[in-house]
Amino acid sequence: MITRSFRTLLRRIPRAHARREKSRRFSNFEFRVSNFSRLALLLVLFSVCLGQSSATQPRQRERDAPRQSRGETPAPPPDGNVYVVLWFDTEDYILPQSDDAAKRITEILARQGVRATFKVVGEKGRTLAERGRQDVIEALARNEIGFHANTHSQHPTPAEYESKLDWEEGAAEFTRRERPGFEDLRRIFGRAPTCYGQPGSSWAPQAFPALKSWGVKVYLDDGPHVGLDGRPFWYGGLLNIFNIKAGSDLRPNEDWSNLDQAKANFKASYDELSASGGVVSIYFHPCEFIHREFWDFVNFAHGANPPREDWQKPPMKDPEQIERDFNYLENLVHYVKSFPNVRFITASEALGVMPDRAQGRQFSAAELREIAEQVTSDVSFQVRSDYALSASEQFALLNEYVVRTVRKQPAQSILLSVTPYGPGSAAPELADDMNVSWSQFSRTTQDVAGFIEKNAQIPNVVWMGSKPVPPESYLVALARTTRALVETHTLPNYVTLPLAHLAAARYVADDSPRLWDWVIFPEGFDAPQMMVLAKLQAWTLKPAVLAAGPQVHYAIDISRGELEARIQFANEHFSVSGSYPDWRPIPGSQTDRGKVYIVLGPPDQIRDPEPLPNTLAVTFPTEEWSYVDFPGVGAISCVLFLDEMMNGGYKMVPAACYGHLDEAGARQIYKIIRGRIEQAVAGADRTQRNGP
Repeated sequence: MITRSFRTLLRRIPRAHARREKSRRFSNFEFRVSNFSRLALLLVLFSVCLGQSSATQPRQRERDAPRQSRGETPAPPPDGNVYVVLWFDTEDYILPQSDDAAKRITEILARQGVRATFKVVGEKGRTLAERGRQDVIEALARNEIGFHANTHSQHPTPAEYESKLDWEEGAAEFTRRERPGFEDLRRIFGRAPTCYGQPGSSWAPQAFPALKSWGVKVYLDDGPHVGLDGRPFWYGGLLNIFNIKAGSDLRPNEDWSNLDQAKANFKASYDELSASGGVVSIYFHPCEFIHREFWDFVNFAHGANPPREDWQKPPMKDPEQIERDFNYLENLVHYVKSFPNVRFITASEALGVMPDRAQGRQFSAAELREIAEQVTSDVSFQVRSDYALSASEQFALLNEYVVRTVRKQPAQSILLSVTPYGPGSAAPELADDMNVSWSQFSRTTQDVAGFIEKNAQIPNVVWMGSKPVPPESYLVALARTTRALVETHTLPNYVTLPLAHLAAARYVADDSPRLWDWVIFPEGFDAPQMMVLAKLQAWTLKPAVLAAGPQVHYAIDISRGELEARIQFANEHFSVSGSYPDWRPIPGSQTDRGKVYIVLGPPDQIRDPEPLPNTLAVTFPTEEWSYVDFPGVGAISCVLFLDEMMNGGYKMVPAACYGHLDEAGARQIYKIIRGRIEQAVAGADRTQRNGP
């Protein structure tokens, strides 16, 4: 018998075991992504049945937790996992051979048991469909699909058309130009893209509110425009895997001869991150494996915008060079996988690894007092025990607390339900501290609350009667007022608004030529107005905190290596990014499919039958696992899983598989398997208490 916590096991998993013969039967497993309209219907139904979401439930208080730093990135929890985000900008819609290059990459990844994120250009998706390359579409769909702009390098690119627009105009224009490509990918691949990344360095802050309104939650790319000490962060309401230090030195050089150096670089990053956990970001372009020059350089460099009939195909590499380049990728992925505690994740899976645990959280008055204590004239984010707060979130929470106090409403608990965007324009700083009466300040708090509720944004200026005040100064005054109200329960006679500035803006780059060195831009392109907007959105900036998952223990009478391989496989293939009602991510090893896989091993056959209908005429996806030699039951026994939430979170159900057992036999199988899982967990707990 062996006993291990999942976290400990994942630290020591030898990758070779995950490729054993039975595990290979799962290597081409395809996961279903829920249909949005069905999920929306189910959420409405479940909300009616359950009455309220978990957002209204009381949260564990953290008043006794150690106070964290303000405006500094946190140390990740000591889980030791190194998460590798591997992504491919799939963009060349001119050279047909790039279609096969993308497909070949998916085959390489399948052999390695790795899923990646393919950020596809809208025009590339349309071109694949027009060329009849359903084989490529299906190969890409076995991975995760992201969005990489509608036409990529055709002018104007996003930064070009956004550079002269304000916040609201820019968000609307981004939707007008880019949303058609996003919807085309949804139609072609059968599901919405999970992330976005800009073409080249054509980054723009106005993209963020547009993307969020489409349901996109992750910004996956690279660039110098904004960054937080080389680690993932939240900005503009999205999880940003952007400007990541680890992995930036794994790219091939001009002749792809630096594989050994890339391996050494990864090892250095791994050694740095493995003690406490971290994220590595690695990217390629499928087209770069086969051509000598980028497709867009040949056609759209320096502002050129030829008509379609004049587009030129880029020159291709020699066959031996192409083989060398694909070998670079395969060898690098194999090497990265060889390290214990390395886990490849996609863009959506990153949300489970780095969830925003501040959103949906109820904050007590004591917690708000602690938050207020950390607010200074250098306005920035805060990092606490297992979550972080952006400056705009602090602003919203503290304003709501004061407003409730003014209105004599219950203020024992304040829910954070939104990350307000930063202002649309900058306000002049105060020349000196300003004193206002409590009457005026209290009326202003209610005015600000109405603005946030309507616009989900920090106001450009806060009006104290006829006097404009920058929001930074107002936040500091809110913090001081909150502390006084919590500690003394008395209303002040007046409130002082001090000088303050947005210190978090230092993480956003100033406009400079290095931001716009993409060869596609016209000569001399710059965007100073746009980067001012970007700095204002630093109100939304905060670190992405790695989640420390719960520990689950198993005792199973198999070899240690086999157990470790099963646990790793379950985490890599059965994880669920979020589930109603609390939308917390679920590691694959804690799902029903994962538990069955760990306890019983890989099935001898998997069947994907027609979805099962229910009384509402909504069909639920199902999956059948058959075990030819099921100990204690006999041959040809089947386990049925049902995906009632249509989010990949299959539940084992006591129902008969088609052509196998009757209902009584199915219930017997269900009870036996549940009993095996409970015995394994209980056995592990007893061994932990009493020793091996």
